[in-house]
Amino acid sequence: MSNACLNAFGSLVSYRISSPSLGAYKRLDLCGNSFNKKKPLRTVSVHNTNTEPLQAIVLSYPTETSTQNEPRQTLEYHPTIWDENLIESIHSPYADGAFNTRIEELKVEVKHLFGVAYDTADELELVDKVQRLGLAYQFSEEIDNVLARVYREGLESLHGLNDTALCFRLLRQNGYNVSSDVFNKFRDEEGFMKCLADDAKGLLSLYEAAHLAIPDENILDEAKEFSTEHLRKLLIKEDKNSSIVELIKQSLEAPLHCLMPRIAARNYIDFYEEEERKSSCLLELAKLDFNVVQALHQKEVKELSRWWEDLGLAKKTTFFRDRLFESYFWASQIAPEPKFSKFRIINTKFALIATVVDDFYDLYGSIEEARIFTSAIRSWDVKAMETLPDDLKMCYLSWLNFANETMYDILKTYGWEAAQIFKPEWVCLCESHLKQAEWLHEGYTPSLEEYLHNDLVFGGLTIPVHAYYFVEENLTEETLDWRKKAYQISYLSALIVRLTDDLAPSENERWSRVAVRGGPRIAFEGGRERGGARVWGKVLAANQWNLGLRELGRTVRCGGTLASRGDASWSSCHDTGELGPVLELV
Repeated sequence: MSNACLNAFGSLVSYRISSPSLGAYKRLDLCGNSFNKKKPLRTVSVHNTNTEPLQAIVLSYPTETSTQNEPRQTLEYHPTIWDENLIESIHSPYADGAFNTRIEELKVEVKHLFGVAYDTADELELVDKVQRLGLAYQFSEEIDNVLARVYREGLESLHGLNDTALCFRLLRQNGYNVSSDVFNKFRDEEGFMKCLADDAKGLLSLYEAAHLAIPDENILDEAKEFSTEHLRKLLIKEDKNSSIVELIKQSLEAPLHCLMPRIAARNYIDFYEEEERKSSCLLELAKLDFNVVQALHQKEVKELSRWWEDLGLAKKTTFFRDRLFESYFWASQIAPEPKFSKFRIINTKFALIATVVDDFYDLYGSIEEARIFTSAIRSWDVKAMETLPDDLKMCYLSWLNFANETMYDILKTYGWEAAQIFKPEWVCLCESHLKQAEWLHEGYTPSLEEYLHNDLVFGGLTIPVHAYYFVEENLTEETLDWRKKAYQISYLSALIVRLTDDLAPSENERWSRVAVRGGPRIAFEGGRERGGARVWGKVLAANQWNLGLRELGRTVRCGGTLASRGDASWSSCHDTGELGPVLELV
């Protein structure tokens, strides 16, 4: 298992206050590794003019013709380290509601802080801290009131670089249409003023704001380049023990907009605890809230582990990756709040079953079996199971049962028949897999447009379907068809995940799986070397990121709960063993 995965799982099992007296947090993951030891990430300029046009190529692995007697392809996936006994052994003192009274008391105190803030700058600092500590869902009304008022009043009253950049970031990431022209006052004829080069806090805020650029915002591209250059220089000049240094290091590795929220909150708790002007009630609430939510997540993992064990797929079939924790972690990063428990459980179940189906099409099944299985999915009939080989019958029945249970849940909760929306999406997913299997079988090399159209339009949007129906808080008849409301942001997020997945390093198990089967896998090449392909892929993905940010801003202000979580989904691949390539995008 990759270090990225192990570090990620620490948010479930190893971040805990050492005692009810709110002592120091543990800083180690399951292998005893510090979370601060991260490899610096390379930056890629989106506006690289000295490059050749983008071309799609296929990695030249040999192909073989599938026959009825074709031997089974196998790949030794690393086994899951999370057996049922280990999961059941996880216990937390925060799971019994013993701290609920104290949490409510602290919430009252923190709400009071919003009312006594000295000025707009102080209010914005408080909003930023509350959000970064993972408490935004507890104070959504207070945060909305502050940002709405600041937006009405305008940013003209803010003069310093830190205040202006912070305000810009908070407004834009919450969907407000704020112009990047507010940064013109910090520029002269040569660009951003050189007197800003020693303002560590202001540069850091500018750096974070610059990562919310939408297409053609040249001033933010310039801001990103300027702030990155001078923040790196400040790392050399600043006191190594300064808390701002650690924050700069973390931001240069991955800006806020790309971080997984639970891990980001966990790390920021440590930073905030070292601040001289910290609020004791805010810090205590952040710690308690983190552990209470963590305890809920642990409970959900136990429930899912029992379900997965009872399902029996992992025992009866061996051709797929057993990735319960990875699947749950992805869901928990998109919607970690307690009220989204059903979303996390449903989407983890979907990810587990979809992984089985994915590995069947990618590696295990012959082309004939792939066609039979797809036909069975189209029929949506339990009798179709009779046409399948024995080792696929459980897979098919598990899929069918899960799908029907999910649609029943929606009918029971909302009173709507969801089959007309869910069934086509699930069928499209399998047809997308089948198309790639047929390309492989025929030795056909698809164009980049064909490849992405098949993977995204037909197969890559099934996960957002589940997300929409179990995250959207105000589901009405008008929003029943998720494609009308959140299609574009869902498409862009799926495209980014697709690109980063295809650019995963060769030692990654997903890349290895393709090499074993000998199938075509699209790479992106500006030159002849794979390194050039990776650079081109990152440029393309980064451009989609900027397009997604623009669409995100349009959708959030329309009340789209799922859309407001688009950036979280971009930071999480379906197979979370591939977190590294995602973070390398910026």
